[in-house]
Amino acid sequence: MAYLEIENLAKSYDGKTVLNSFSVSLEKGQILCLIGDSGSGKTTFLRLINFLSKKDAGKIFLDGKEITKEGRLTTKERQAQAMNFGLVFQSFNLFPQYTVMQNILLPIKTKVKKTLKEKKLSRKDFKVEYNKIMEEKLKEADNLLLKVNLQDKKDSFPNQLSGGEAQRVAIIRTLMLDPKVLCFDEPTSALDPRLKRQVASTILSLKEQGHTIIVVTHEMELASAVADQVIFLEKGNIIEKGGREILLNPQSDELKNFLSLEQCEEINNGQTDDPETERARGTLFSLSQD
Repeated sequence: MAYLEIENLAKSYDGKTVLNSFSVSLEKGQILCLIGDSGSGKTTFLRLINFLSKKDAGKIFLDGKEITKEGRLTTKERQAQAMNFGLVFQSFNLFPQYTVMQNILLPIKTKVKKTLKEKKLSRKDFKVEYNKIMEEKLKEADNLLLKVNLQDKKDSFPNQLSGGEAQRVAIIRTLMLDPKVLCFDEPTSALDPRLKRQVASTILSLKEQGHTIIVVTHEMELASAVADQVIFLEKGNIIEKGGREILLNPQSDELKNFLSLEQCEEINNGQTDDPETERARGTLFSLSQD
């Protein structure tokens, strides 16, 4: 069985099917890119596997174990399974009133407190253990900020960051939770061409660190640069899937039409193919400088 196995995942709203019998197998360390028009079911898929929405049908297996079940999961079960997935939102979702370091540590603080409460420690032991863990997490966050050349920004607020810097902070915050599968929702949205190349480099560097990644994108350049697998969705249905070569040699009329429209949109927006775009390699976030 593959590292991530999804069988017949489905979701409807008000009688309208938005995701229909979605199935895919993803090996550890692979990157899956989902493409398709708005409303094709891409975001619904992300919400389902991150347990932000409840599925109507289907099963999810992770590392050989089923993490779904028939009927409804309890709130506690949903929260536990959601920790297997980390979602980097399109808008980054940084809290404007908190510094970079506070934003990074906030989710892990919540996770650590919850874990320690379940151990039913005394107040004194709780405090000692909590401080010990958070001291280690602070060092981990410092190391990650250093790798992305953002250590001098740890006391800055989100409105003092560029788009690329804010995105890297959001990625670090997600990595701190140690998810088994890392998900990106439109990671290159509204970024300039230089930052888009940096995003591709970042995603590939994360892959080299052993992360399994799912990317929802409307950028065919990004998908062709990073994907091991590509799935094209239309109206909740998988129309075509395969390696990144399907972007160069689509078999279905639907994907041919979609790619043609995407190319026309890029031309109309004044964008051309960038010869510098490549499958960038190197250390984690090695090219992530603004």
